[in-house]
Amino acid sequence: MDRNVPIYNVLGIFFVSDRNIQGIDILLPSGTQTFVETKINDRTKRISLRIDSSRHAAVLTHPRETSTPIIKNFIQNHLNWLSDKLSQIPNRVEFCDGAVLPILGEHYVIRHCPKNFGNVWIQSNKSNLPMDLCVSGMSEHIPRRIKDWLKIKAREEMRTRSQNYAKILDRNINRITVKDTKSRWGSCSSNGNLSFSWRLVFAPEHVLNYVCAHEVAHLVEMNHSPKFWKNVELLINDWKKSKKWLKEHGNILHSYG
Repeated sequence: MDRNVPIYNVLGIFFVSDRNIQGIDILLPSGTQTFVETKINDRTKRISLRIDSSRHAAVLTHPRETSTPIIKNFIQNHLNWLSDKLSQIPNRVEFCDGAVLPILGEHYVIRHCPKNFGNVWIQSNKSNLPMDLCVSGMSEHIPRRIKDWLKIKAREEMRTRSQNYAKILDRNINRITVKDTKSRWGSCSSNGNLSFSWRLVFAPEHVLNYVCAHEVAHLVEMNHSPKFWKNVELLINDWKKSKKWLKEHGNILHSYG
C-alpha cells in the first residue's frame, strides 16, 4: 500500500482517504500502527472483525450501506480486542537455512546442501539433536522445494490415515487433495472427495489423526449429529484433545513459510 495518500486521525484511527484503497490504518493502544482490510458483503447484515493469521492482518466485513461513522465507531470499540489478537499471532518462520520446523511432532532443521543432489531429504543426527531436512540446489530455491516436499509428505500421511479409517467404516474415498486453506482444516464432499490443509503436517500427529478421522466420518454422516461424533469416537478416542489443540494453537500452523 502507498502510505503517501492523505490519512486522517480520528480517535487514534487513521482513515486512508484514497478511494481506491479498501482499508483503514489504525494506531493501536500500544502505539503500533496496523492496517485493517475492509470488505463489503451484500449477504451480511452486521459488521464483523476477524484476524487472518496467515497474513498477520485484520479484516473487517460490513454491509454495503454501512456508513463511515459507524465503521469508525465499531473499530474504536474493538481496539483493545484487535490489539490483543494481533499480539497473539506467532512470528513467521521462513523456509530458509537453519529454520526449525515441527513435522508431526518431530523437529527438523532446514540445511542447505548446495553441492549435493537429491532435491530434499531427511538426514538423521546423533544423540537427541533434531533431524536435518536437507535441500540441494541454489538458496533461492529453498522455499519452493521445502514447500513442495511438505505438501507431498502431508498428502501421503493423510492418504494413509484416511484410507485406514475408511476401511473401518466400510466406506470408499474417491479422491484426496491438499490445499492451503485459510479457515478450514479439511472438508468432505458428497461424492467422497476429501480435502485437507497441507499445513496440518506442522501439527502433532494426534491432531492430524483427528482431522482425517473427522472428514472420513463425514462419508457416513454429512453433518455433526450425535451419530457423526459416535463414528469419530470409533476411529479415535482422544478426538476432544485434538479438537481443543486446533482451536487453541491452529493459528501457529499458518506461520510457517
